[in-house]
Amino acid sequence: MNHNNKPFSIENLQNNNTAVAFKTQTFKVLKNKYRRACYLLEKIEENKKAHRVQLQDHADELECHRVIEEYQQYVKNKFPNHTPSTSTVGNESDQANSEGLLLALVNEDFSKNHVVTSLWHEIECKLSAMVIDYILKNSNGSQLPSYNSSKLYRGCRLIKCMDEFSKSLIMDFVKAISNSWEGLNLKLIPAQDVPRRPCARIWLPPLTALSNHKLLKSLRLHNPSVPMQDWYIMRREITKNNSLCCLVLITEEGVSALKNIGYRLRFGIRNAKVKIIPAKVKSSNKESDDNASNLSDDINGLQITTYY
Repeated sequence: MNHNNKPFSIENLQNNNTAVAFKTQTFKVLKNKYRRACYLLEKIEENKKAHRVQLQDHADELECHRVIEEYQQYVKNKFPNHTPSTSTVGNESDQANSEGLLLALVNEDFSKNHVVTSLWHEIECKLSAMVIDYILKNSNGSQLPSYNSSKLYRGCRLIKCMDEFSKSLIMDFVKAISNSWEGLNLKLIPAQDVPRRPCARIWLPPLTALSNHKLLKSLRLHNPSVPMQDWYIMRREITKNNSLCCLVLITEEGVSALKNIGYRLRFGIRNAKVKIIPAKVKSSNKESDDNASNLSDDINGLQITTYY
């Protein structure tokens, strides 16, 4: 019998749990600092390109590199198989965007873009049928088109083209069906040209079992004076105060309507608080970390959000 083993006790178990919790908290703190550092480095780089370098930039840059190095070393030691990204933007999407291969499907009258999104399944079927027909007719061709269209950005459906050939082909196909739906004139534009939209944080009761679709539907029905047909829930989480905080992509029309009712929305028995993030303000990781909701999506940067 090994007498060196400590006997099982509630105290030992509690100590172990405390140690695990401490390590988890340490990782979260370092990760939040790392995200802020990445964001600040991007802003410093923007300042350099615009020739508006500030006095504190050099010191901030050195500190950011120190924080990033500290986080990467921590991750390397704790998670040997994980390589952290040094950008707030997804590498694959960022590369496609820089090459002009990331396109957004929009209506010429952008105020009706919610109709495009609601008809996406029909549009996708038409475009997919055209691509399949092309492949069947050109099975011996040296080039085959390749796409990915599973993401939303600022409320618009994205189509990522794998090369210039795929881009040229899909633009022709969209042009061919652009007037297939009454009142719409579809077109493809570069993803970075999608107009910025305001966001809102809405604090609701912690009804985690409700889907995003049901949450928004309830809000629409309970607040008919606020136009929400083009709103999307980008992220949600339970706060320290046990509220369900939703980060929602909204519209300028919605901002005006919310102002008229004092930035409150009826939901269940609650008069839910709403905080607006204007479109002109870039919703950054730093801004999110400083907020009570701790939601860290860069909505107005090229952060891609899966549709669900």
